[in-house]
Amino acid sequence: MTDSLKIAEVFGKRHANVLRDIKSLDCSEAFNELNFELVNYLDEKGELRPKYFITQDGFTFLAMGYNGKDAAMFKESYIREFNHMRDQLAQRSPANDYLNMSDEDRAIAYFMKVKAEKAQYLILVYGLSSY
Repeated sequence: MTDSLKIAEVFGKRHANVLRDIKSLDCSEAFNELNFELVNYLDEKGELRPKYFITQDGFTFLAMGYNGKDAAMFKESYIREFNHMRDQLAQRSPANDYLNMSDEDRAIAYFMKVKAEKAQYLILVYGLSSY
């Protein structure tokens, strides 16, 4: 979680411009509601001013539209971490995942496997496609 004031500070922008940028994002209403919460805060003069609380996903969506050195550094870091995560997931062994599951998750995985196998059997034997 962050807020629009911190984003303005980090990216060297006027807060009013960050507020404008958030209002003009071309994201769905559902995404906006989940990731941007408009609140009021007391400024140094004791006056109420608007700011947004912003989730990590909201920050990423907003920052991906920014230009400049700080934005470029964020984008490069994001891409690097995304690729690292992809590589880590590719190296995971399904057997290790199964061993690390809780008993409940293991039972659900087993049930889903049996259900998929039964559905394949019904398709092959009876030509049924809805199970």
